[in-house]
Amino acid sequence: MANQYILDLSKNVKRGIQTKIEKGLWPNLAPIGYYNDGKGGIVVDRTRAKYVKRIFELYSTGEYTARELANLMYEEKFRSRAGYKYHKSKIYKMLNESFYCGLMKFHGKVYEGKHERIITRELFEKCQMAMQIKQHPKRKRIYFPFSGLMVCDVCGCLLTATRKENKYVYYYCTGARGNCSEHKHYIKQEDIIKTLAEVFDHLVVPKELVEEMDRNSRELLINGNPAIQANLEAKNNIISDIKILESRKEELFNLLLDKAISKDDYSIKEAMIKKNIEELNDNIKRLENEQPVELTERTLELTKELFLSPKKQKKAFFKVSLDDKRKILSGLLWKISIANKKLAKIKFKEPFDILANCAENRDIDKLRR
Repeated sequence: MANQYILDLSKNVKRGIQTKIEKGLWPNLAPIGYYNDGKGGIVVDRTRAKYVKRIFELYSTGEYTARELANLMYEEKFRSRAGYKYHKSKIYKMLNESFYCGLMKFHGKVYEGKHERIITRELFEKCQMAMQIKQHPKRKRIYFPFSGLMVCDVCGCLLTATRKENKYVYYYCTGARGNCSEHKHYIKQEDIIKTLAEVFDHLVVPKELVEEMDRNSRELLINGNPAIQANLEAKNNIISDIKILESRKEELFNLLLDKAISKDDYSIKEAMIKKNIEELNDNIKRLENEQPVELTERTLELTKELFLSPKKQKKAFFKVSLDDKRKILSGLLWKISIANKKLAKIKFKEPFDILANCAENRDIDKLRR
């Protein structure tokens, strides 16, 4: 019974508050610039209301920030009831309070209030617009595309960049860990691009070796595995059968043109040929699915393309935008070390680390494996 009494009391209180708000009366503590009269009403605090109105008027001009208004109002003797300063957060809260223009927000809904307005709705909306516009935007940092990609080989610090004469971009060691001999070596962005392009040279395997590797691997693919050889022979036989059926389809069409057969006979026989071709294509797909993925001919084609790609990528590297250059390098490398304005060490990501190792150790057996 006691629990039910508490629940009923809570419901009655909430119902009373909702009724009051719907009548245009504020059920809570009055905001700054007003005070509760003790009879359930809200009355304008004439002493503070003039400051509130002045805050809205000044902010609507777009020439003041909330911090500046907080300092200005404090200088003009605007204080809390306890005598404290209203800080920036309180000023923002006031500027977002629609109560001052006669609108009461309660539980996500807006109600028309019966209390006296301190400001007009036009002034309130003007302040909201001013708040959305960035009156004091932060100074934009200059974007350097290769910043954070390279480290100094001497001290291990990152290479940063600077712009001089508002035109030329230079990269250099930050020297954050102490006195570094590389700190005073400034590298032009154009030279950095040429240096970074040398990364692709560490991935190049001679085309002759790639061709020999591919040729030997294809021979092993067919001759070294009886199951794959049988699979390829079956696939070739099916392709030959499909070609025969396609030629029969053409002959059948010629007979129709010569009126040697009727349209009905042509339709029946053409449907049979189409059905046979579909069945044969399904058999090819089945054989391809049965063939091990790592030993397929397509895999060898992709491998060959990968080994031959670095030279193409180096040419493309000079043509793409600075952002794309960074993306390419980020996909290839973990770290690049620079010493004396040249590449010192390169740590490739997978699988490019394998490719780099192949480029350095050009043994045909190792390459093929």
